[in-house]
Amino acid sequence: MFEPAKLNAQPGFDAGNQSHPGRRARAVRPALVVALAGALLTAPTLALGTSFFDDSAQRRLIGAHLAGQRADPWYDLFTWVAGDREQGKIERQIGVRPWWSADDVRVRFLRPLAAATHYVDYIVWPEATWAMHLQSMLWYALACAMAMVLCLRFEARRAVALLGGTLYALDDSHVRLVAWLAQRNALMGAALSFAVLHLSFGPTLVRPARASLAALCFLAALASSEGSLAILAYPVAYAIVHRPTEVTPMLRKLVPMVLVAAVWFIAYQRLGYGARGSGAYLSPLTEVAYWYRLPSRVAALLVYHVEFPPALLRWLIPVESLPLAHLITTAALAALVLAGLVAGFRRSTAFWALAALLSLMPAAVAEPHPRLLGFAGPALAMLTAHALVGLWEFGRKRALPARMGGLLAAPLAAAQLVLAPLSLLGDSARFEADPAAMAAQLPALGPAPELATQHLVVLYTPSLINAAAIPEARRRRGWSVPAMLTVLAPAKGSVTCRRFDGGFELRGGGLLDDPLARLWRGPSRPMQAGQHITMSSYDAEVVSVTDDGRPRIVRFRSTIGANLDSPHLRYLAWRGNGYEPIALPKPGASIAFP
Repeated sequence: MFEPAKLNAQPGFDAGNQSHPGRRARAVRPALVVALAGALLTAPTLALGTSFFDDSAQRRLIGAHLAGQRADPWYDLFTWVAGDREQGKIERQIGVRPWWSADDVRVRFLRPLAAATHYVDYIVWPEATWAMHLQSMLWYALACAMAMVLCLRFEARRAVALLGGTLYALDDSHVRLVAWLAQRNALMGAALSFAVLHLSFGPTLVRPARASLAALCFLAALASSEGSLAILAYPVAYAIVHRPTEVTPMLRKLVPMVLVAAVWFIAYQRLGYGARGSGAYLSPLTEVAYWYRLPSRVAALLVYHVEFPPALLRWLIPVESLPLAHLITTAALAALVLAGLVAGFRRSTAFWALAALLSLMPAAVAEPHPRLLGFAGPALAMLTAHALVGLWEFGRKRALPARMGGLLAAPLAAAQLVLAPLSLLGDSARFEADPAAMAAQLPALGPAPELATQHLVVLYTPSLINAAAIPEARRRRGWSVPAMLTVLAPAKGSVTCRRFDGGFELRGGGLLDDPLARLWRGPSRPMQAGQHITMSSYDAEVVSVTDDGRPRIVRFRSTIGANLDSPHLRYLAWRGNGYEPIALPKPGASIAFP
């Protein structure tokens, strides 16, 4: 009989008949407690407005649909790039897309259930942003409750399971899922997929009605977020770690989930959804780059889970010392977690570790970001709980005074049980996308009403998402918005601009070294030396490329009738602390950024 809670050969809450009211209460009560804790810690989000980019873009897109101004399906709310080759050429030529975008790049996700909740927001309470955030907060509360049930389901030591479920609810990285309205899809997918495990993998045979409900729940999870596939990692990890004689009953219960996933995947592909030609989203089935970038992306996600200090304490650290402090403290916490896992290792530790790694694989299709930790969250929280208990028990095993075990666990406990929830609470009150604050630093331009008729060209930026926030940042200030915005060189390193007759050249160690820049062209669509791109105001020629196909030197020439020194063109560049107006150098001269 399949009983996950017997991984440690100890009776967990799953031992025996789950239908007994007392046993149900032992799961329901802690689930309600963490749900309430999650809701209270994220309650400050009710006072937030909509965030940059996704939230603002969704408001405009939904408004256009409701006004009958768009012909595409209403549920295509999560289509960033549709993937039409001819349309792609046209959009690049008129400046809707960046100059380096691949013609056939596609980033399109089918999330109709999540999209429907946003339509409810803008139909029922379009101006009540607190109601929109309330819906996300309630989904987070449900995700916390279901995560607690999942932990109790698969962990025999009840105290450790309770600790792991609590850590999930207190995780400050979840603020991005709650406060960022456009990330509600991940909350919905997590809550519904965690519920699937509760419905499907009990210690007794699952009745047909319950199995049908689990299948429908999994379908709803996939209709909220394709990342819900990550939930299959938990039963698969159990199958690998547990005794082979007990695997068959578990695999039998897994069949309905696999069938639902297969049907969904076929429909997903036939309808033209998924990623293609992008570097920010890599398809495991068609992009070889996914597999060789998988280790580094998973490692980055694991670092996000233990990173320190939280935002709550970063203002105490000088800006110039923050990277070093972040590196040292994060490495110290990671070492404590690893030491605790080694000290208290048991079979269930292996199970949670494997479940965490497997559930991070679907998240690794995207550029690493803390918002992607939701589905792997219960496994990661349980690993932290195992580490805390392992450090605590280490002192007793070594015949040390009890307080020694406490001292070993204290730093990790303080970070996860004290500072993390405080950071979650504080970040919920002041969350805003980072690009907003940065792009709003435009004192040199000011209101500039003439900008409404000008083409704003950003020669250099270390962050494309930051530069792309300029119009929205100006709109929120009540300032004029540029008639057109073009970003030429997003790059992490320095870039040199050299002027020549009829154009200018941008040279760097490797341009387009930016997550959003990679959204438009990935490693499967490398650029070539000698490649020419035509746009409305200028032509671009790729002179030299890096080994991975990114441009190193690009020359931009004015098109017929376009003067690069025309007052219609306004140039900006990031200079370290903000964007500054830039005049192109004289022919033969150069200027370096930042």
